[in-house]
Amino acid sequence: MKFEIVVSEAAEREIEDAVNWYNKINPRLEDELYNEIDFCYLFISDNPTIFRFIFKEVRAIILPKFPFTIYYKIVDDYIEILSFFHHKCNPKIWKKRT
Repeated sequence: MKFEIVVSEAAEREIEDAVNWYNKINPRLEDELYNEIDFCYLFISDNPTIFRFIFKEVRAIILPKFPFTIYYKIVDDYIEILSFFHHKCNPKIWKKRT
């Protein structure tokens, strides 16, 4: 069963900030980042339970080429993206969203 992906407003802002930052460096990086995010969304949509629990009911997938992790949880028949988090940020920030 394929799960629908629902992105929280906070995660949406984090993605937008990251995309804007990479676009300033090189517009091709923006496209690569979007491709990585899409790949991760498709993967967890098809395999939502493949990753272990990180905190409470939250799971995580690490982007292969960028220093970000997508934190998500399974809610009934959809996947909620809680955070798109840079590896150097304080994890207490995304944990508050659970």
